[in-house]
Amino acid sequence: MKKYNQKLVISGKTVEIYKYTKWQLYDFKGKRKNFDKDKTNKRSALADHRSTTMICNLVNCNEQLNKFFTLTFAENVKDLTKANYTFNIFVKKLKLKYPYFQYVCVVEFQQRGAVHYHLVCNLEFVRKKKLEKIWGNGWVEINRARNVLDLGRYFVKNFIHYNLGQVFATHADKRKLSKKDLAKIVNSKKEKIQLRGRKKFFCSRGLARPIEIKGTLNVIEFCSKNSMQKTFEKSWKHKDLIVDYRSYNLDKNKS
Repeated sequence: MKKYNQKLVISGKTVEIYKYTKWQLYDFKGKRKNFDKDKTNKRSALADHRSTTMICNLVNCNEQLNKFFTLTFAENVKDLTKANYTFNIFVKKLKLKYPYFQYVCVVEFQQRGAVHYHLVCNLEFVRKKKLEKIWGNGWVEINRARNVLDLGRYFVKNFIHYNLGQVFATHADKRKLSKKDLAKIVNSKKEKIQLRGRKKFFCSRGLARPIEIKGTLNVIEFCSKNSMQKTFEKSWKHKDLIVDYRSYNLDKNKS
């Protein structure tokens, strides 16, 4: 069994440092406990947080993913199983024409209840009409990501709504929220129910994965050898554990 109270995660040019007030255990052998069903939804909130973190890291690890891609059904398709099957067929067709195609995709529900998909991908220039013909189920939007330092965080913030209800609900004064944000709260609660027990995101095989460095000395050694600029910081409490989080932009030219 090993333990640490500091962890560093490298995702492309993004570096994240976690500091914990309690030791975190890992690499131990033992049977997993049988947890009771979580009636307070705290476990599902934790799963949402882990999903968004993984999505963010995957996007930042793969700089070739620089296009925003949205797939929308013309029909009001609410059956997630049917929608996911259609999406997988589309990906297979696209890879036949463009074998280099890679992506990270998240599922979202529109206010009318229809499923649609947001992706970041590495497609080169392809005409919209051609993509809509391959999709064959509705509309396609594709745009290049421009002037975004932390693309993973930008993607999570702008295109993933299933955990926004919890974020907005903690706002100091809900009266300051716009009608659009209030609508997102309502929509995110519906998405939580529809996505419960289902995959919240999909991604290509072969994508680069984040690198984890654990242990205070290892973290200090990495920071001393590399030039980094702080981009974000936050602290939160979970039961009796306090986590201090810092995000940095790594300057690879000076490291």
